[in-house]
Amino acid sequence: MNEDAVIAAVAAELGVAPKAVRLEGDFQKDYGIDSLDFVRLVMAVEVAAGLRIDDKAAAKVHTIGELLDLVRMSEPGQTG
Repeated sequence: MNEDAVIAAVAAELGVAPKAVRLEGDFQKDYGIDSLDFVRLVMAVEVAAGLRIDDKAAAKVHTIGELLDLVRMSEPGQTG
């Protein structure tokens, strides 16, 4: 997994510079991401990382760091 590519995908979806992405940043509280925006963000991360993220696991994610941890645990091509 290319962590920089994942951070870049998150930053693009959030509309911020990659250096502004904080691992402790909460998608809803800090970035105002609603559920539909979060689905788009997860899809962008899946493309950037070349894998599928489990939908149920993704629903439990609140921070960027948690999303990165989930990406690290996911297998390439895994279906959700």
